[in-house]
Amino acid sequence: MSGTDHSQQPPPLELTFPPDPAQLAPVRAALRSWLDRSGLSRRAAADVLIAAGEACANAVEHGLRNATGQIRLTAEVSVTRLRLTIRDSGRWQPTQRRGEPYRGYGIRLMRTLMHRVDIHRSADGTTVEMQRRIG
Repeated sequence: MSGTDHSQQPPPLELTFPPDPAQLAPVRAALRSWLDRSGLSRRAAADVLIAAGEACANAVEHGLRNATGQIRLTAEVSVTRLRLTIRDSGRWQPTQRRGEPYRGYGIRLMRTLMHRVDIHRSADGTTVEMQRRIG
């Protein structure tokens, strides 16, 4: 896609899935399909897919480790902006372990790939809101 035709933007995407690592691949596939219809450039779509994957993986690993509930991903695109929201109902728990220096870069990666990333943690769970300008 050229990334310039926004006249046929897809309706918002809403996905709800259990906190199971096996769900991450199908969620990425659904988001990839939606992004293919969104009018973003391939590079922008790849960046969004990576950032969303990090947020969803964090929700599974950190947010819902000891909780029950679902993770909810919503995505919407307008002429000028793409917005993603990932919500969980768990408690944030750091997992950085000694001897694993490659871990713990997900949030930094999200902030690098998206134009805005806001993370809200509360007793009710964690919400990650990300935006990317288009054009």
